[in-house]
Amino acid sequence: MTKQEVIDKLGLTPLLPEGGYVRELHFGEKVDGRPAYGSIYYLLTPDTISRMHKLEHDELWFYHDGSALELYLIDETHDEIRYLGKDLEKGEEPQICVKAGTYMGARMKDPDEYTLVSTTMTPAYSEDEFTLGSYEELKDRSSHPELLEILCN
Repeated sequence: MTKQEVIDKLGLTPLLPEGGYVRELHFGEKVDGRPAYGSIYYLLTPDTISRMHKLEHDELWFYHDGSALELYLIDETHDEIRYLGKDLEKGEEPQICVKAGTYMGARMKDPDEYTLVSTTMTPAYSEDEFTLGSYEELKDRSSHPELLEILCN
């Protein structure tokens, strides 16, 4: 399938200000006015990225199709690059947990048609728990300033 076919079939829309395309789903009984857990379909293309951001709850990422995803993570003590994908021999992982408070950003590992993943959170995502990261704020914690600059723009 082409990226546009995936976008159309899954009903994805642009995700601002983070980047990429998304469709949000909520599940479970409401707790304090919001669903107990939620999930999204998330698609990146060669011309989109997931800008550096952090959330207040753990987020599980799952690989589905297309290019592997390069996920850049920065917390208070270190930074690392992990790959969400299906090629275990190349160090890719089909599932990654990003801990609460960790800055994360992502881009496609290879210039393919698209990368399709999903994420889940408990409780469900809430906009007021999203913090966009800046290069100035994160540069002293980064050992990959060139990647950080890409994911902060």
